[in-house]
Amino acid sequence: MTTPQPLLDTPADLAGYAWPDIVAPGPEVLVATRQLVRVIGTDPLTQQLVLKGIDLDIPRGQFVSIVGASGSGKSTLLYLLGGLDRQTHGEVYFNGQSTRTMDDGQLTSLRNQAIGFVFQFHFLLAEFSALENVCLPMWKLGRMTKRAARKHGEELLGMMGLGDKTHRQITQLSGGEQQRVALARALANDPDILLADEPTGNLDKHNSQNVAHIFEEIAAQGNRTILMVTHDPHMAERAQRVITLDDGLIISDQIHAR
Repeated sequence: MTTPQPLLDTPADLAGYAWPDIVAPGPEVLVATRQLVRVIGTDPLTQQLVLKGIDLDIPRGQFVSIVGASGSGKSTLLYLLGGLDRQTHGEVYFNGQSTRTMDDGQLTSLRNQAIGFVFQFHFLLAEFSALENVCLPMWKLGRMTKRAARKHGEELLGMMGLGDKTHRQITQLSGGEQQRVALARALANDPDILLADEPTGNLDKHNSQNVAHIFEEIAAQGNRTILMVTHDPHMAERAQRVITLDDGLIISDQIHAR
């Protein structure tokens, strides 16, 4: 569900702006924003208003794609929802709790326990094997023994079609295989939500289709929310819901017949 957006054009418009009262999201909503604004830069002459007061609810278990032209605010919105950036104004809610007052340690804990990230560039550690890369988040969180983490990592890589390549160094894997390792790593701690920023942006058509199919399989399980930023219309079509951003505003929000 989205609500009408305030009309803001420049950072100067924020001064004295009459915001309505904020209504917190209901219990069925996993992540939400209220009046979300992000200004980039500190110099008044060069500041940019990237997000212009976005209200957005994303229910649990929904597969959502965010589309729009470059510079529309897609990645900025994703990073704010994932606690990788802080808003200029407004609220971000996760499981009903506002993240605005969380300190850096609390945000880090939230990311480690409840959020999985997949980026256009996989950010894997070349000196480690595929399995070790997947196990690293589990070892850091400390919920499992190292043996149990390795077993779970092997299961995840098997789900990605990489069961025979668990012990290969990252440099021995193709680009598509590396992205699937990154996806397995994002799922390692069983996150509530998977945030993906252009997950097929560096892949050819064949590997893009492989990754898209995996996203569909994850979504079909119905127990994990997926929020994906993409320029690829074929990838966007895989989602249940398509949100279009333009110039920092939501201009379309549609349930998509897959």
